[in-house]
Amino acid sequence: MEEVHALSYAVLSHGLADVEPSGAVLTADPNIVSCAGSYYFKTCPAVDPNAELIVDTAGLTATTPLVPHQGTIGPPNYPETYNWSVYVTAAKNVPTAGAIRTTVLVTWTTPAKAGNHPFVQLQSLVSPASKSIPSTLQVAGSASAALFYGTGTITKGSVTITPVTSAGNPTGIDLVQAWNSVNVDLESVDANLQTQQLASVGGQVTNVGGRTDVGGTVTLLGAGTTTTATSNSPGTAAATFQTGTIGPTSPGTLTICGTGGTANCIGVRGSGIGSNSGQSTSTTFAGGSNPCNGQANNRPCGYGQVAQGQDFQAYIDLRQSTPSGALNAGNLVNIAAAYSGTAVYESAYGRRTAGSGGDGTVKETVTRDIPYSTALADLPLPGGQKPSGWAGGWVKFTGSNYQPTATAGAGIGAAAPSISVPGGLTIAAWNGSGYTNIPVTTAGTTICPVGCANSISALAWCYQSTSSLSYLFNITGSLAVGASYTRSTTGAGGAIVDSTAVIGSPLSGSVSYTVTKYNGSSVCAAGGATVVTELANLSMAIDFGTATAHASYQPA
Repeated sequence: MEEVHALSYAVLSHGLADVEPSGAVLTADPNIVSCAGSYYFKTCPAVDPNAELIVDTAGLTATTPLVPHQGTIGPPNYPETYNWSVYVTAAKNVPTAGAIRTTVLVTWTTPAKAGNHPFVQLQSLVSPASKSIPSTLQVAGSASAALFYGTGTITKGSVTITPVTSAGNPTGIDLVQAWNSVNVDLESVDANLQTQQLASVGGQVTNVGGRTDVGGTVTLLGAGTTTTATSNSPGTAAATFQTGTIGPTSPGTLTICGTGGTANCIGVRGSGIGSNSGQSTSTTFAGGSNPCNGQANNRPCGYGQVAQGQDFQAYIDLRQSTPSGALNAGNLVNIAAAYSGTAVYESAYGRRTAGSGGDGTVKETVTRDIPYSTALADLPLPGGQKPSGWAGGWVKFTGSNYQPTATAGAGIGAAAPSISVPGGLTIAAWNGSGYTNIPVTTAGTTICPVGCANSISALAWCYQSTSSLSYLFNITGSLAVGASYTRSTTGAGGAIVDSTAVIGSPLSGSVSYTVTKYNGSSVCAAGGATVVTELANLSMAIDFGTATAHASYQPA
């Protein structure tokens, strides 16, 4: 997605090549279908009226990552093989003239489980930095006037847990029914606006939540959401206003367990004294009876804020594996709320301002909040049986809450894009006897056992329960802190015509997590009469999401 964000609207508006450099036609991709001579993403309009048209152009030269629009990454840089695809579509049901939607889909295959393809999908809206909108993307209502466009986005980060199956462990966890995935999803926010003669403002907020997928049936926990959208008719001054709220959310749990009387479980839960909440506001005329984040200049405004009040966890419970009670329950993911009696918000704020005269400016500001007490990949063991120096997980956030801000503006008098990343947040990476602190900075970095800028030790922990019973816990993976950056383009008179500020993901990557039982005199090793049983084999895909402020301006 960062490579997509780096492309201009002019490049993205050409979309994909109708024929890939390899000679393959677009419909060789099963996510692209041909409908009455045109290409659509996943389905035809006759089936789904909201189906979006694939934007494609004949004869495009190679452009990463659009042409070709698919590829593969894997070892030695990543522990697994990942297949990526990028799609460009004419966006529907969005309050923006000429907007295009970019979709990035990453999939990987779980061994020995046919048809189960875990995936991560991210989407972003992009609008023109000028009035030169391709005919396939034009909408009625845009006339000769200065064009302003702004987007403020916090993408929905997530941790996705999937089973790695085998003949001896057909569901990935001993005594658990077949399942596809368990997710903990972070918050997301959008606040977008466009003004020309038509003023359009829209946004959404979505709370932290969880998901389970069993046999294709997805069940949600939390993840409350609300959307707002307002617009003016061309040439009229009538103001429009819409606001929506979510929350409060009660604690809850989703579990996937075995089907017999004796069963282990994996699940996701929300708990704690706080409440998940949020609000989205869109107005074409801020002030007075149209409140929008204190703005009172009678100009368009979009504002969204969302707060996590509950701790959210994904957990594994192995207490029923024979012999029952030898193991415990443990958190695979623990995203603790920043709430301590007062809500702490992530937000996106888009608005028109007077600037230094003339047409004025458009400005977007996005602020994140990642709780510092987040931890991944704990062990389902009593505290006294964990490795010396172990404190809640293989990798953690420590220090202080992560509250960076990205700001981008465009127009006459707009300031250069900026990113503010307060110090204090660090990633605590397991080093074999404790943790090594790695600062989260705008430069980004990589973290893995071998060959990265920073080291994290693979865990191979043997817990001996009795003289004839032992358990081996293996955790390894490859992680990264995404780089943050700004870029801008100036036009006539030094006015900024396109501006972007991106806060990289504070943590992304993949983790492998296994638990193996050794029933016999050989401690955590095969040998003699020892019976080896795999109790859990899981893959965790991690991405805590990005934040982007983007603004563009084109004089009349």
